[in-house]
Amino acid sequence: MSSIDRIPNSDASRVVCIPVCEGEQSLLSRTLESVAANTLVEMEILVIPLGIDWQSIPSHNESKSDFGGRIRWIKVEEPVDPCLPYQALSHLPTQYDDHDVILILPGVEVPHGWEARLALAAFQDENIASVSPLCDISPLFALLDKEHSGRSNLSIVDRLSYAFGQKRNIEVPALLCSCVYLRRPALKSIWPTLVSDKTRELGAFCWALARTFRLNGFHNVCCDHLYVMDSNAAHSRHMDEIAAQEEVRLVNQMNPLADIRQAVQEVLAGDANKPIDSNDIQPVQMHVVHSWGGGQERWLRDYCQSDTNRTNLVLRSSGIWGVFGKRIALYRSCDMEAPLRSWELYYPIRSTVVTNLQYKAILQEIIDDFGIEVILVSSLIGHSLDTLNTDIKTIFITHDYYPFCPAINIYFEGICETCTETRLEECFASNEKNCYFNNVSLLEWLGIRNHFVKRLSRSNICLVSPSESVPRHMKVLIPELRNKEFNIVHHGVNFTPSPTRKGIRPSEKLRTIVLGSLVPHKGKKLLEEIYPELCDSVEFHLVGCGEDGRAFEGKPGIYVTSWYEYDQLPEIVAKIDPHIGLLLSIVPETYSYTLSELWILGIPPVTTNLGSFIDRITDGVDGFVCRPEKSSIVEKINWLSRNTVVLDQVRQRLTSRTHRTAKEMVEEYHTLTPLPEFSHPRYFLRRDVPKQVDIADAVAVKDEKTPVLLIDPKARFFDVARQFGRYALQKLAASPRFGERQKKWLVLILGSSFKLVGVLARKTLAR
Repeated sequence: MSSIDRIPNSDASRVVCIPVCEGEQSLLSRTLESVAANTLVEMEILVIPLGIDWQSIPSHNESKSDFGGRIRWIKVEEPVDPCLPYQALSHLPTQYDDHDVILILPGVEVPHGWEARLALAAFQDENIASVSPLCDISPLFALLDKEHSGRSNLSIVDRLSYAFGQKRNIEVPALLCSCVYLRRPALKSIWPTLVSDKTRELGAFCWALARTFRLNGFHNVCCDHLYVMDSNAAHSRHMDEIAAQEEVRLVNQMNPLADIRQAVQEVLAGDANKPIDSNDIQPVQMHVVHSWGGGQERWLRDYCQSDTNRTNLVLRSSGIWGVFGKRIALYRSCDMEAPLRSWELYYPIRSTVVTNLQYKAILQEIIDDFGIEVILVSSLIGHSLDTLNTDIKTIFITHDYYPFCPAINIYFEGICETCTETRLEECFASNEKNCYFNNVSLLEWLGIRNHFVKRLSRSNICLVSPSESVPRHMKVLIPELRNKEFNIVHHGVNFTPSPTRKGIRPSEKLRTIVLGSLVPHKGKKLLEEIYPELCDSVEFHLVGCGEDGRAFEGKPGIYVTSWYEYDQLPEIVAKIDPHIGLLLSIVPETYSYTLSELWILGIPPVTTNLGSFIDRITDGVDGFVCRPEKSSIVEKINWLSRNTVVLDQVRQRLTSRTHRTAKEMVEEYHTLTPLPEFSHPRYFLRRDVPKQVDIADAVAVKDEKTPVLLIDPKARFFDVARQFGRYALQKLAASPRFGERQKKWLVLILGSSFKLVGVLARKTLAR
């Protein structure tokens, strides 16, 4: 699958050339100022005085300071007579022999990003030789009539040209004499024959250049989305000579710019009903995720809420147990409400597939229609490996060890250090933690694994891990990745409560909070083992333990809160005022948000010495680590209960430290996928597809047959009810079938009903 981003981002492939002839010195300063301010920083700007002494040009001295040293002056040693601007092309230093040339003459002013936008147009077709912007000095390229030309604001008119232009190249028989992008391959093929006659005036030369390009199979085009201004009256005279040519008159009669001219002039005339779009469209990236919730969902929510510089679409898989990819849906954000688009897979995906023709078509549709520039893969559950087979910049984030490991957490009678075909077969047969994809055969899984590893070796795939432990384990299990770079990007957290600060009284039991899920791999068995040894001296508070925590209800010294809302956590912790937090995972956690929460709350953690825990914790400084064994954990907790001064010291360190934010995390991800300010998929996004403003505001569901709400079948009833209530109220507000008075009463009734459901759900969870 190929990317639509065909434009080279290297600015070294083109150069701006400004020739200066006698009589143009006074016009140069304004052009230099405009070009320097609106050209990408890396671009070189060459000024070539022809037949005049550059020391006599006022801008020469100004450019050394005012333009930050970006201007390079090229001295022409031999005399130039007659002095004609196009002769500057023959005097470019040899180091630019392979560069495209953007020729711009004194008197021209340009808008922001002008040269990058010309380059985008130039690479639309490999046979394009010249690209001219819109400019009012010639009817062939004019956007404004004489009434508005020269009196309008350049930036406003340029934004209007972008808004109303069709983002197309219009083939024209000539080129704009004062501002044109010239492709080097075309120049090389025709230049020797063209420069033999050195007596042509500017207009005649430009006509001859365009004609020679055409005769050699190249195209001269005008882009309808970029506008420049030219105050040099001589240039209008030269374009008048070109306008007399029959081919130019024929094109002018067809008036290919008629629609955009009318739209722009209506706005300038004061038609307030015409929308003015912006060319400041954010880059669009897409997250590939499952619908299971958990830490990945937390990461996604923090990421999307903290990213203000890029639009984040989310491609989710959903299904039923055993078939996790029955439906694929694209959302405007991390919220699973109304999708922008959704697709039922007629050949559903049970776990992950190597390739799927329908999925591949869906992926290409999204890339093309929404201008996707970066893909971030958080999970391939319910998806196809086609996601890793595009030419788009792709980040694969190792939130876990899937799909290499069908058990997800590389645990089978201990942490796996090898996974041969024989061991994998035993894992499917005997590993109780390998319970998600039992309807996928060993042969199928070996195929998924092999193709997955091959995909990761592609040059456009960037591997990111939240902790150093992940590449450490993966390189042991997957020898092919030993030379592959893993970028470590620690998760950021949007969680800022005030930590608890009470000291420990000698007579107190050691209050211990066990925060989060207590599914077996999170340490349920270990807790059952250590409880009898510690119940006389330790008070256990299980918070957010889920259904697995029910087994501890009623036991002396154990207090169970099965569920809680995330924003309630600081209040719950403040009431408990725990001395330590206990994390008993027996699998190698890839990050652990729970550890971050304990730190932020000022609670010294006691953890197993596995995975990210040993990467993140300095034992005795900001936490304590033990072997994942009863004796080691009991010994550590007993020691801490006798040495509470150590706990106080750790707590004081935690309350004074700063914590990484989700915004800092997002910025680091952006650094891994730098994007040009102007890119092909973003700049040429189709007009009939929602852009950034539409993505935020669009009503995604077009008819009643479209699936409107996807819910994870494993989600809690309270979460389902809340999401449905939010969606129902939004749908009602947007519906044209009800009057305002009817809507008011229906919103009141529905809102009250959903509030009642919420109250009952909370009371149930509190029991």
